[in-house]
Amino acid sequence: MTRHGQVNWTELITADPQRAMDFYGKTLGWTFEGETMPDGQTYWIIFSDGQPVGGIIHLEASYAPADGDRWMTYIHVDNLAAAVAEAGQNGADIVRPPWTVPGVGTVCIVRQPGGAMVGWVTPVERPEPG
Repeated sequence: MTRHGQVNWTELITADPQRAMDFYGKTLGWTFEGETMPDGQTYWIIFSDGQPVGGIIHLEASYAPADGDRWMTYIHVDNLAAAVAEAGQNGADIVRPPWTVPGVGTVCIVRQPGGAMVGWVTPVERPEPG
């Protein structure tokens, strides 16, 4: 389990998930396991040395495809409500207010003052593999 301030998860948002999986499988040895999301799309979980480290999702029109493929990093915060308030007081924009992802935790998307976006997550406890 990650701790406050550590990278908790990362996602690749891509127009061509299969192409990305082929690339990362060949170059980094990653493996992938698909899960069907409530909207019917497949969410690909990335495994490195058998450990889940991230995901791959299909780039949707709502994500402004002109921006191209991109990685989104999610950082663990112990108290999401407090972190969101602190972010706002320090010049960040809350791009997407907190929402709950079942089995994952509570998540929000923040745009830092320099313009980069990052996800913050207060994760639910997951059993350790093994």
